[in-house]
Amino acid sequence: FNLHIQSIGFYRNEAGDNGVTNGSGAKVPDTFTKKEAESKRPLVLKFLLPVAKLLFSEQANRRRSAMNILREKRGLTRPKAILF
Repeated sequence: FNLHIQSIGFYRNEAGDNGVTNGSGAKVPDTFTKKEAESKRPLVLKFLLPVAKLLFSEQANRRRSAMNILREKRGLTRPKAILF
């Protein structure tokens, strides 16, 4: 989910804050766009996050669950379950 801080507003009572004010006069901190946030990630995370998404995604969990059902409940071997 995306936080919509700029449209909601950010309230702080400190003098000398730099930032944009919204329509009600409250200061809003500068936020990164999705592309800016991705470009500022450390190099290690740029390589590890796609791998982690493959291993721990909802699709991977469903695939693993389906394989377990085919092997345990239907008595198929792994190669037969893959071909199923």
